[in-house]
Parts: sequence; structure tokens; C-alpha cells
Amino acid sequence: TWVSKNNTTYSATQFQSLAIHPVNRNFTIGGTQDNGTNCLGADGTTWVNCRGGDGGYTLIDRNALDTTNVTMFHTFYNQSNTQIGFERATDTTFNWTYRGCSGTTSNNGMTCADTVLFYAPMEQGPGSPNTIYFGTDRLYRSPDGGDTMTLVSQGPLVSGQPVTTIGT
Repeated sequence: TWVSKNNTTYSATQFQSLAIHPVNRNFTIGGTQDNGTNCLGADGTTWVNCRGGDGGYTLIDRNALDTTNVTMFHTFYNQSNTQIGFERATDTTFNWTYRGCSGTTSNNGMTCADTVLFYAPMEQGPGSPNTIYFGTDRLYRSPDGGDTMTLVSQGPLVSGQPVTTIGT
């Protein structure tokens, strides 16, 4: 006998990644499986869905001085020749801007036929603003928040084998 335990008091969310603001430890952004990208406000009391879809890797610029003017990034569903990329927001209105490939067209220099994971890895490096790294079967780097992505590895690293994680 099965009894449904889904009700208004039960909530389950599986985070794929979390990014915490460098100054305000309450301000958090997290990618969640099947539940989009969720954000916790600066007061630490309210989670909101700040972007739908499948949430993946999340980043908050390590140079942010406040929670109003802050650059954030998130990845989501990726697939070769369909969608390879991420989104960026520059404040807490969460007005996301897509960077990468849509179909076979790139708006920032990434190659659209790369082999990529469902949640492509993304990481920050040093600098102000932070250098952004994105992995497919190649490693890309951007000094300008993802507007231009430059190939910094051989392409591909290993044919048909996507990068699974990036460490800085």
C-alpha cells in the first residue's frame, strides 16, 4: 500500500551547486535539478525561483561589494548543436542575459558542436571582474563576464569526452 506524502508541508530540492556572496553570507544562488535556479535574499529569509528550467552551476562575482549591484552566473541544460551556454545577471532583478550557442549560432565565440555535459562546468578565476571558465570538450575563458569566450585548450582536449569539472 502506498501513501502519498506530497503535501504543502513537504518540500524536496536537490542542489547541483551553490554560490555564496563574498560579503553577505545570506545572499545565495543555487542551481537545482528540475527546479531552476533559486536565490536566497540578502536578509536570509526568502528563497525565490530566480530562473526556471534545470539549474546547474552557479557563480557570484567574488568582487561584489553589495547585494544590489552584483554579477551572477548560472548554467542549465546543455546539448551539442542545441544549446551550449550560461546566463548572466548584473543585479538582483535577475534580468538574465544568455551567452553561448543557440542551435548552431554562437554569440560569444564558443563552438556549438562541442561535446558537453548536461550541466556544463563553470568556474571563476582571479581578477576584477573575475575571469570566467566554461568547459565542454574544450576549456574556454572570458575576461569580460562571458561576452567573449576564448579557447584556452586544444580543441578538443579528448575527442568526445567533455570536461567534468574545473578547478582554479
